[in-house]
Amino acid sequence: MQDGVLLMGIAAFVLLIYTRGSITALVIMYSINVFLTFSLSQFGMVRFYVKNRDKDRKWKQHIAIHIIGLLLCLTILSITIYEKFGEGGWVTLVITSFVIGFATLSRHYNKVGVAMRKLGEYCPIYLPPRLAITTRGPKKHDRYTSCERF
Repeated sequence: MQDGVLLMGIAAFVLLIYTRGSITALVIMYSINVFLTFSLSQFGMVRFYVKNRDKDRKWKQHIAIHIIGLLLCLTILSITIYEKFGEGGWVTLVITSFVIGFATLSRHYNKVGVAMRKLGEYCPIYLPPRLAITTRGPKKHDRYTSCERF
């Protein structure tokens, strides 16, 4: 948490220096990220109601509202990017793309780590020792056998 706040402060300072304190450029960058965030939130809600449509009787009403919100946010985002790309909008897109890319990559590696730990419960011989959860070591006669569960 502390590192995140520190990183955001440093990034804000760098952007302030880069834009030379231009309120117009900072507002453009802010508005693009706000509508990108709103669009992602609305998309997430649409996805949520599609996945859970059997649990909620009013899922069609909910999803209709979120689809309308998604379309409005994407429209505003597209117009803002088109109109303000040369005035600093491109900087926001580059920075945000890197942040989203790194977050996606981190989530992927976390999922792979969980899958490797689960695999380690069944086949500890095939994993590096730090990934294997089981404390029981492989026996000599198990060394070259495959796991029955996979």
